[in-house]
Amino acid sequence: MRRRLFIALIGTIVVAIVLVVVTLQRHRPPRFPNILLISIDTCRADYLGCYGQRWNLTPNIDRFAHRATRFAEATSPVPMTLPAHCSMLTGLIPPAHGVHDNLFAHLPDSVTTLAERLKPLGYTTAAFVGAFVLDPRFGLAQGFDTYDAKFDESLTFMAGYPERRAKDVTDAALAWLQQHADERFFLFVHYYDPHHPYRAPSPFDLKFAEHPYAAEVAYTDSEIGRLLKHIEASGLFDDALILITADHGEGLGQHGEAVHGIFVYRSTTHVPLLIKMPRQTSERVIDSAKVGLIDIVPTVLSVLKLEVPPDLSGKSLLPYLQGKPPPPRERYIYSESLSGTKYGLNALFALEGLRWKFIQTTRPELYDLRADPDETHDLAEQMPRNVRELRAELRARLDATVTVHETGKTSTDEETLRRLRQLGYTGGPVRIAFTFDTTRPDPKDYVKILPEIESIDFLAQKGETEKVRRHCEALLEKGIELPFVYASLGRAAMKEGDNETAWEAYHKAIDKEPDRADWLNDAGVLAVRMGRPEEARTLFRRALAADPNHEKARKNLARLEERFGG
Repeated sequence: MRRRLFIALIGTIVVAIVLVVVTLQRHRPPRFPNILLISIDTCRADYLGCYGQRWNLTPNIDRFAHRATRFAEATSPVPMTLPAHCSMLTGLIPPAHGVHDNLFAHLPDSVTTLAERLKPLGYTTAAFVGAFVLDPRFGLAQGFDTYDAKFDESLTFMAGYPERRAKDVTDAALAWLQQHADERFFLFVHYYDPHHPYRAPSPFDLKFAEHPYAAEVAYTDSEIGRLLKHIEASGLFDDALILITADHGEGLGQHGEAVHGIFVYRSTTHVPLLIKMPRQTSERVIDSAKVGLIDIVPTVLSVLKLEVPPDLSGKSLLPYLQGKPPPPRERYIYSESLSGTKYGLNALFALEGLRWKFIQTTRPELYDLRADPDETHDLAEQMPRNVRELRAELRARLDATVTVHETGKTSTDEETLRRLRQLGYTGGPVRIAFTFDTTRPDPKDYVKILPEIESIDFLAQKGETEKVRRHCEALLEKGIELPFVYASLGRAAMKEGDNETAWEAYHKAIDKEPDRADWLNDAGVLAVRMGRPEEARTLFRRALAADPNHEKARKNLARLEERFGG
């Protein structure tokens, strides 16, 4: 009898243990959760309700924030779409991954993306992007099983612009989710709508008629809400790791910048970052740490209990997500803009902490963000010691990272350039140099004239050669003797058959920028036309020395040598 009771008791205990284990397993987040990363292009942090906006633009993101950790001080490494997303998906700053601009750029194969890190763990990987600037040809598709960039097939193709509405991006992502809901997935969804030009659909365009940028943010929020609601309805929300962020912000007139790309002020580098851990049910706000887009990859790896490679630029934010923040310390996040260099202006390199913001350019800038968050009072001359210390830190960081990967600079075909310029990306390749040059023109001095300079490309794209020439001549008369203006005049004069004017203009451009391969090649073509084969040979060779991938220069040199001999 006692033996039967003992056996029954043991059996009861075993059953109870099994039930407890099963229950714990059922309620425990999986080690490798589904991962959703949402990127909103050109979204200022202060246009989200959870970051202080009072217009009720983003009810869906705000609702999500109540179950996520909100990082109040997140910084983009560069206010340009392609390089910022390269950092977001690799954990590297631009000097490390090699991509600094949207034009003539490609993420090197030597760089490992988050998708490539997740594939060996059994993740099915998919990306749905909203604009041509993230087309697979630029290298971000590495590691993705599905990389959806079907802009031309979009039913709401944007008036000839190679982008698609948020609705189409969401539709494509939802269709994929319905087919892959039973798989462990990493899903990257990119919404481009807040990017200029602002064309929100009804009713958002009417509701925010006086604020078209706000209308685009509100519209994008509605589509993010539709995506999140589907994930919740599918039972995938609770156990998922979900991140919502932006690649960069928008100037909206601050510091004289209407859109973005030239400056590295907070209007274009301060971005939202919201992270929901598996099974997280309450809001957490982190305002005592400076973080960046470069922290996303190491954070995801840490959540999965994987080792974070030491060569990544970012740091894991897992301690903050677990409610165990490390002791406060000053951390500086790197940002840059080389966009002005395509016009002949100086580059901008910055370090931003919770208090101090330092910008290295022709006339360095220093801001106390606690007292001056809008960066309107430059303290560089008043605080030279701070400037020296932060410049030394910036120099050390660049020296440590600039040679990690080969450059992402690449040759770009004419059709690709045409589509990128339809999106508003102007100029030629940026000048990739990390010397602290204080002799080049300071972008601050050209902020009022930059729209006129940028319009040259739009006129040229439309084939309005005469207008380009008049525009360039007018700028030169004003004393705006930038190499881009001279080169544009040279190209226009060359098309009109005015070879002498073109020759003089190109050489003035090349004197100022001796390593611009496209200008060297154009001048070489002009030299052939003018019967100067030896000068043409020299120019083509200089173009290839500046850019070994410049196919036009290579073909032109081959034709020249075939015709005149080597």
